[in-house]
Amino acid sequence: FTVAPVPTGLGSSPASDTSTSNGAITGTTTSMEYRLKTSSTWISAPGDTISGLAAGTYEARTKSSGTAIASASTEIIVAVPPLISSLTHAGSDVALSGDIVITFDKNMDTSAGALGIISFDGGTTVLDGGSWNSTADTYTVPYTGLDYSTSYTVTVRGFKDASGNTMADDTSHTFTTLAE
Repeated sequence: FTVAPVPTGLGSSPASDTSTSNGAITGTTTSMEYRLKTSSTWISAPGDTISGLAAGTYEARTKSSGTAIASASTEIIVAVPPLISSLTHAGSDVALSGDIVITFDKNMDTSAGALGIISFDGGTTVLDGGSWNSTADTYTVPYTGLDYSTSYTVTVRGFKDASGNTMADDTSHTFTTLAE
C-alpha cells in the first residue's frame, strides 16, 4: 500500500459571524474529503470549493483510492472577521471635538499595514492619529471641528485582527452633535 499525498494549496473564506454558515474551504478537489476537527465523520469534497461552513477548525485529506490509503490531514481554519463590540460616541449632544473609541471583539493587528480607516459621512472626513490600548482591542482616534446640530455616520473599515482577518465595513454607528 501507499499513502495518498497530503493536500496542498488549500485556503479559506471567513464566515460573516459565529451564527452564520457562509464560510468556505477553497482549493479542494473531488479526490478530497473534509470534516470539522471535532467530528469523526469525513465528507467528500464536492469540487474546488466547500461552501456553507460555520466558523471552526476543519481537516482535509486526500481520500483513499485503489491501493493508496487516505493521506494525513491538513488543518484549515474558517475564521470570523473582527467585529466592533462598542463605539463611542452615540446618540445626541456629542461634543464638536473629542475621541472616537472603538472596541473590537478580539485582539487586532496593530501594525501600520493592518490599520483600517475611520471616517465620517462615507469618507468625507477621514480621521487619523489614533492609538491602540495595551491589549490591542481598543482603538482611540481624535476628531475635531464638527458642525453644531449635525448628524454624523461613523464608517470603520479595513481593520485586521491578529490572525489577518479583515473586518467587514461597519456603518452602523451614528451620532448628532450638540446644538449651538
